[in-house]
Amino acid sequence: MLFANLLVPAAFAVVAQAINPINHYPGPDEFLKVGDVFVYEFEPDLTRGDDTFEAIISCNLVDPIVVHEGSGSIFDPPVLDYKGDSETIDPAVKYSSGNVTWNVQPIDGRVGAEWYYRFAFSLSREATEFHPVFHIEN
Repeated sequence: MLFANLLVPAAFAVVAQAINPINHYPGPDEFLKVGDVFVYEFEPDLTRGDDTFEAIISCNLVDPIVVHEGSGSIFDPPVLDYKGDSETIDPAVKYSSGNVTWNVQPIDGRVGAEWYYRFAFSLSREATEFHPVFHIEN
């Protein structure tokens, strides 16, 4: 699991977005409240028929835990643990629906400024999009 947590932050930077929000999307200094309902609205794609994608909420530490300092060499890099985790919001969102609804709930009680949350959409086996980060609070 630690190895997968190390790859998550790197993946955020390299995937292009195809499902963009058309309503207000919270930013890195914003908090959603536990128990609220957040609706992620996007431009429906009516050309996709009944095609679906998976909606995921992911969470990780803002400041990772340093597991190994590393020596500065490319052969001995630092090892960081972001304590990343995720949960499926909806396994089959229709492209034509135009929205994903999330009842805001923390993953394992992770609330506050030290935890980033973000939406991820698994579009196929080959592509997952990651969206900007935000926080949640009680």
